[in-house]
Amino acid sequence: MGTVLQIAFVIVIHTLVAASSFCCNQAQAQDHTYHETPPSTPDKPTKLYGKVDIITSSCANAGITLSSSTLPAKIDGLRLGSPAYYAGIRKDDKVLSAKIVENKLNLILERKGQKFSARLLTVATALKDDLAPLAATVSDTSKSLRNNLQQLKNPELYSGWLKNTYPELYGHLSKMDKVSVLDVEGSYDETAQTLDAFGIPYTRVSPEDVVKTSFNDVVAIIINCPGNLSLEAVKKVNDFVCNGGYLLTTDWSADHFDAKAFPGNIDWNSSCNKRPDYDVHIVGKNPALFKNIPANASWHLDGGCHLLKITGPRVTVLAKSEQLAAEDPKSDGVLAVTFKVERGQVLHLVGHFGGSSSGDLPDAAPSIGISLRQAIAGNFIMQALSK
Repeated sequence: MGTVLQIAFVIVIHTLVAASSFCCNQAQAQDHTYHETPPSTPDKPTKLYGKVDIITSSCANAGITLSSSTLPAKIDGLRLGSPAYYAGIRKDDKVLSAKIVENKLNLILERKGQKFSARLLTVATALKDDLAPLAATVSDTSKSLRNNLQQLKNPELYSGWLKNTYPELYGHLSKMDKVSVLDVEGSYDETAQTLDAFGIPYTRVSPEDVVKTSFNDVVAIIINCPGNLSLEAVKKVNDFVCNGGYLLTTDWSADHFDAKAFPGNIDWNSSCNKRPDYDVHIVGKNPALFKNIPANASWHLDGGCHLLKITGPRVTVLAKSEQLAAEDPKSDGVLAVTFKVERGQVLHLVGHFGGSSSGDLPDAAPSIGISLRQAIAGNFIMQALSK
């Protein structure tokens, strides 16, 4: 057993105003639910004395509940939508060691006899009135952990749906060059899970590598949430779409990428979802993107998804939720949109294209076995590959 990691401290803090929206870049270690928290009243600085287990506290900020304050310790709980959740860490993983270096929580974990490492950054985020709540975000997670995310359960449902929907093209997928689809990594979405389950070849690159990656043979690009790319990369992807490329973006990419690359189409309306699952129905007619999908289903959103604001006339709404519209009228319940940019096409999903870190699929449509959001995105990618 390890030694309890404790440190004496004296801290001067301000009482914090709790965020009224549930956004995943402001991790709330004390709560696992979707709700609105009433604002508190700022108070005078308070001086606290005593001891705190800084490792346990930092783990909690990152969304991890440990079974013990001594290491090694099993992970008893993992908060949905937390940095640890999106990093691929799972309940029942064992934390072998932990230390904090330059604000980074460095973890060595064990899962089924295999060891992984993860680094999660805990920082203070400045807000109005000099209030600074503690936020935990994924800064960097080792590729060994991210690449060992559990496969989506029942992958045959994905490949089966794709084969039934595209019987002729499906047989050629294994022969396609994997550079045809470019998957740009993100901290919060794992589209690689779904692409693997579909059997669609792809090449995965980091946001930093987009600029130096050749687009010569690429027909579709996927930008995973949060969609933080350099201005040079944004311009390069813009040129790709203008010249006929297909682009799929997810969740926070609406404001982090789309609003910058293609202004006058979509943006974030400054609201987040308050629950994990919503009713959804398709809107209008779109034979290409609505191929072999149900008209009604459910739509899963992780905590802190960015709800949409449509800012231009070129945008076509593909899917809406009455429940979401009632909850946030500004969003009009929009969950999926598409728009043309010169010769190219953009598809944006509120929420994610991937499944969960455990491989579960909480919003599988009974008629097809996969989720509606994944089926729409799957159709979009296959349309690009068929060009």
